[in-house]
Amino acid sequence: MYVHMEMNLLDHVSSFLAAAKTAAPVAAAAPAGAAAEAPSAITAFLPLAIIFVIFWFLIINPQRKQQKEHEKLLGELKRGDKVATSGGIHGVIAEFRETDHTVSLEVAPGVRLTVNRSAISTVKRDSLPGAAGK
Repeated sequence: MYVHMEMNLLDHVSSFLAAAKTAAPVAAAAPAGAAAEAPSAITAFLPLAIIFVIFWFLIINPQRKQQKEHEKLLGELKRGDKVATSGGIHGVIAEFRETDHTVSLEVAPGVRLTVNRSAISTVKRDSLPGAAGK
């Protein structure tokens, strides 16, 4: 049974190779005007440009907008704001240190932690101006 399958496979391969040998001169003998034209550079790079535009509107632009909002949030911080860090620590801003861009948070009475200013992810709503009535 295996010998029969092997012979059958060899017959198929040899017939494929024979067909490829006879088809090659026919393609080479085609007139020069009938050959397929190469795509222009614009059509070759158009899909890449479309993908870049899609990435810009779906990923890059929203990320830049979110980063600007976070920088604005960090710029508006003041002493006494209730904040949460990206690590999940909640506290009240007790002190700013401009030299090394850190903030001292009071997490419990008499307990202070020093964190990077950029680690502050949110300001709690009740400490924002105009949020007292909400």
